Amino acid sequence: MTEDTQSKEVSVPTLAHEEKWEKAVSFTPYPAGEGQKVEFWLYKNDKVEPYFDDPLHLYIDIKQFYILNAEGKAEDYPRQVALGEPVDLMLGIVNDEYETASYRVDIKIDGVSGKVVKTEPLAHWEKWEKPISLLPRTTGKKQKVEFWLYKEAEFGSCFEDVLCLNIDVTELAFFPEKVERYTEFYILNAEGKAEDYPSRVALGEPIELTVGVVSHEYELTSYRVEIEVDGRRHKAIRTGPLAHCEKWEELVSFIPRTPGERQEVELRLYKEGDFEPYFKDPIHFYIDVMEASAARGE
Repeated sequence: MTEDTQSKEVSVPTLAHEEKWEKAVSFTPYPAGEGQKVEFWLYKNDKVEPYFDDPLHLYIDIKQFYILNAEGKAEDYPRQVALGEPVDLMLGIVNDEYETASYRVDIKIDGVSGKVVKTEPLAHWEKWEKPISLLPRTTGKKQKVEFWLYKEAEFGSCFEDVLCLNIDVTELAFFPEKVERYTEFYILNAEGKAEDYPSRVALGEPIELTVGVVSHEYELTSYRVEIEVDGRRHKAIRTGPLAHCEKWEELVSFIPRTPGERQEVELRLYKEGDFEPYFKDPIHFYIDVMEASAARGE
């Protein structure tokens, strides 16, 4: 098929006079290269010679490194997003090395590195595709998004020219009127369930929880979670910037320092840089912290 390196047969049923047959077909061309000729030869019954002297043909470029839109198509790439809105794309690589190789892609927005994506080891002609999400940090028109391909552990890029696209990053056209806080803040037990929280531990035994935040702010927002036990600060956890409706979860552990019954565990959410908590009331529950011997029933 392509440069005489591949072929594929498609069977046609027996057709009556003037009967028409159509069928959608697919094929996966390799190796990578530009201007490769694809030929379609028609044969009658089991004849060895083709029905026509000249085949139908077209030319295609087979890319070793490419980007697709979120639907997996090489078209309709994102052109305009609001600040805090993710840019969803799909990266693709075909390893044309004659040995197993790993790659990394350095993604830059207006010259600033925004994300590094790594592949697993790829065999000769093995294809790798992965959906990615980018988060522009500033507003501005025609911001250049560049995709640089490197073989793992090498500093020189695989190509002199980079893949790139331009996006306009705008402020949101409107901010919905909010009469109450919408960001979600929750805890789960160590198994990821909203039940059976720790209630009795031995002194020195860690308490494990999953802490979660879903940001409903209409801009990039970072949060911190502060954990207190009976009014004493034990730990602070930071989320990093979250886009609108982006979810963050992390398994955290902390160790109560003193024995005592009905100690109150409080978790407060703050927007990074704020001194007042995001919610007036914290998430809280109570634990009994026992001496180790008492916990063993001695």
